[in-house]
Amino acid sequence: MARSKKTHREGSATPASAPNSSVEMAAKGGSAAVSRTDPRVAVIVVTFNSKEHLLDLACSLRAQTHRNWKLIVVDSASTDATRGWLTAHVPEAQIIESQRNLGYRKGNRLGMERATAGDRAPDYLLILNDDVELHPRALERMLAAAEVAPEVAIVAPAILLHGHAGLINAAGSALLPAGFYSARGKNRDYEDFRWPAEIAAASGCCFLYRCKDYRQLGGFDAIFDSLPGGWHASAEDLDLSWRAWIAGKRVIYQPDAILWHKYRQRPMHASRFASLVAGRLAFLALNFRVREILCLLPVLVLTEAALAAYSALRGVSFLRAWVSGFRWLWGNRRRLGEIRGTRATRRCKGDHAVTHLMQPTIPLAPSVESNPLLRAAALVWFGANACSFAALRLLEIPRRRSGWKLFKPVLDRIAAGVALFLLSPLLAVVAGVVAWKIGTPVLFRQTRIGWKERPFTLYKFRTMRDGFDSGGRALPDEERLTPLGRWLRSWSVDELPQLWNVLKGEMSWIGPRPLLPAYLPRYSARQRRRHEVRPGLSGWAQVCGRNAIDWESRFALDLEYVERQGFRFDLRILGLTVRKLLTREGISHAGHATMEEFRGAASHG
Repeated sequence: MARSKKTHREGSATPASAPNSSVEMAAKGGSAAVSRTDPRVAVIVVTFNSKEHLLDLACSLRAQTHRNWKLIVVDSASTDATRGWLTAHVPEAQIIESQRNLGYRKGNRLGMERATAGDRAPDYLLILNDDVELHPRALERMLAAAEVAPEVAIVAPAILLHGHAGLINAAGSALLPAGFYSARGKNRDYEDFRWPAEIAAASGCCFLYRCKDYRQLGGFDAIFDSLPGGWHASAEDLDLSWRAWIAGKRVIYQPDAILWHKYRQRPMHASRFASLVAGRLAFLALNFRVREILCLLPVLVLTEAALAAYSALRGVSFLRAWVSGFRWLWGNRRRLGEIRGTRATRRCKGDHAVTHLMQPTIPLAPSVESNPLLRAAALVWFGANACSFAALRLLEIPRRRSGWKLFKPVLDRIAAGVALFLLSPLLAVVAGVVAWKIGTPVLFRQTRIGWKERPFTLYKFRTMRDGFDSGGRALPDEERLTPLGRWLRSWSVDELPQLWNVLKGEMSWIGPRPLLPAYLPRYSARQRRRHEVRPGLSGWAQVCGRNAIDWESRFALDLEYVERQGFRFDLRILGLTVRKLLTREGISHAGHATMEEFRGAASHG
């Protein structure tokens, strides 16, 4: 697969070599290495007249570096001699024959039940489309990402377009407040999705599911089998991921696990539309609590009006399909209520566990993008989703939340704007000196993780030269750090461009320092709480030791700030920051030009 090369002039690693994935750490036996060396995996594939795809799939499975897997193929009444071909060419496959087309969810549910029956149940289930090819290390890397932390229930790989190696087909699924979901990153460059992330849902095309969580949460809910429109896939994968989140589990995207999907955009027809309409209503009814529904009511009404208009334009069959969704919802109201009650007993977290992962927009289809009227209507709808998203976030604010926490982001931005204006001459001089002494570009950009574990681009003045050994590897930081860079760091002048991050709302003046995406899978559950506040230019850990303290102490101080944050505490940290700058203490960790790499929590709590 061709990948565009990006130069990372500072920091410890490039995306290709960094332990940004738990995969590389696990493979190297780091502190977050897998707990089982050879977990058992049941690969479940549902097929219908797809004999031309199965050879590529079987070959890519046989090439996997992780060998402890068994293949279960659910054949849904194929008429193209699929069963005979499988028996002859893939003898290792366990074939489950069906006399009728079960569709995606029924077929996979049958495969999950068969895979987990008996004493030799697997450790993981891999749900896989029949029209994909896997990278040889795809399974190994998904397993490594799952094994890092026991609360990871579902792992989604990077699904690329077959024949377009650099384009994303799905990096998980994106969820809108109105209940719609879409392939995350669809048709975007793979390099834009090179970091692990928590996602609202995994794509049904491929995901790894921990078996013990399957026993607790179940598979695709049978309620979706009764949707109008028959066997068409709907929101069952989204529903499964939501159940995992509110049960205290996590759904993550692992970009280093790659597969290629022979994706074809199928035209919309009435039966599929009916299934999508009813599936969305089922998802909302099963998972959103009353206060969330009331909060979303304006955008839900607007959405249904838009769907009604779309149905009317497509004809009577589509209008009947739209109405059938509401008829189904009313006819199954008692059953839906019973399922909600059962799920409430398993709920460990509120809806905020996943609603913060929503997004207000999704990429527009080319036909919508090219039509000015449709594009304007879509923008209005996106605006309604954005307002609903903001309202959902307000629901997350505790009733007794202090006024300082509400006012702080506003004050941060005002202060950052004033500081940038006043310091603009200094910034211009420093930029010129850096360009003269070190070279261009004068700014160092790096992806960091911020509030609610959202990635953002952090800016700093460049302090290191490019330097590589005879093997083409970057030299250690202390060898590349220039005298000018050392001076800039000692006075924290290199951090001044981060005022732009503060102005954008990505950072605060005071808070835990933002760290690399590579560290996300290595945190314990308690350490992850550092992302409950915006990262800061300075913080409690910085004034209590800066880079000279170990990671455990640093995280303990970050969590202390999360629990104690307030106006007086921030003011105290600000005063101590000035004193630290004047004394220039704790600039680097012993034996390192910068803070040493965080290798992982001692245990996952």
